[in-house]
Amino acid sequence: MYQHGTVVLVPDAAGPILLYQVSSHDTRILIDIPKNSPHARAVPAYIKSIILPNLPTPELRESLQSLVDEAEEKEGKLKMQSAINPFFPAPPQGGCRTREGGLLLGDAWNQRHPLTGGGMTVAFWDIVTLASELISTEKELFGEGGTEPATSTNESKDTMPLDGHVLKHEEEWTIGRWDLMDDIFNRWWWRRKGYASTINILSVALYDLFGGSSSNLETLQTGCFKYFELGGEAINGPVTLLAGLAPRPFLLFCHFFAVAFYSLWVMFTHRRPVLVRGQNTKNEDSNGYTNGHANGHANGYANGHANGHANGHANGHTNGYSNGHTKIMDTRVVMRRPSILEYPNLVIRSFAVFWTACIVFGPLMWTEIKWW
Repeated sequence: MYQHGTVVLVPDAAGPILLYQVSSHDTRILIDIPKNSPHARAVPAYIKSIILPNLPTPELRESLQSLVDEAEEKEGKLKMQSAINPFFPAPPQGGCRTREGGLLLGDAWNQRHPLTGGGMTVAFWDIVTLASELISTEKELFGEGGTEPATSTNESKDTMPLDGHVLKHEEEWTIGRWDLMDDIFNRWWWRRKGYASTINILSVALYDLFGGSSSNLETLQTGCFKYFELGGEAINGPVTLLAGLAPRPFLLFCHFFAVAFYSLWVMFTHRRPVLVRGQNTKNEDSNGYTNGHANGHANGYANGHANGHANGHANGHTNGYSNGHTKIMDTRVVMRRPSILEYPNLVIRSFAVFWTACIVFGPLMWTEIKWW
């Protein structure tokens, strides 16, 4: 999709696929393969047999196929860039924990799954919040009136703006004053905790949700898509969480379990695909039995009452029953709401679905909270 990220869920795939534009004519594809997946030992074959046939557009399939063919023709095999993707929260910086004169931002500080593009989002917000803390500390040390604009080093009259202007002081407080940086790092770490934790939890929770294939996860996946279809806050809330504009883990908690409960509502009330038998199955079964039985009797009486009756009845019954029953396998898929008779089983299953949602979200939330 033009200027949008696209997540592709492929049947039998090891994980979700992420597509996004990096320029006007180039698209990057990220293929997730867990290290314990059997596909990890044969990645080129996995891409050709499972990924390629299931890409959403012919243009993408043709483009990736041409790259695969070109690579195999020139080098004899498909070469790809791979990256390990761990998940861990951000420990504090400063003091004895980091080397003096250096600091970490974005994915260099802590990592999360790239499904939501959260690494770049966190890095941008890290720059904004750290710059804010540096400017705030500068004003506390030197005040508003003891500063003057500084010109750039190219001897022009243009200034190099930092929050509107660049300040110079007789004392270079940023050099050799690591005790000041310790305080800044501490405040910065607490300020970034809200948006970093929210984006971390959201990225891994979505990956766990869409990367699994159990029936409970499929119920939650369906409920998630249906939740987004509601529009309004059901879309605005998750988008602001993804962008770091709402750095509140509790808001993420509310939306995640709103999806979980809505998934249960969908399970009880919405239409779902159901596999049913063909319409004429019973008629064909009865017709086969009747015709076979009748023909067997007729042939049996014509050839001899005793032996013909027995043989004709048996053969006619067998052939007719067999021909009739071959039609039982004729099935079709229809969209149907659950009947009230299914509710007891759905009630039991709803507990399993909700427990799955808790297993997905709970450990991630605890991993972030325990650093607070």
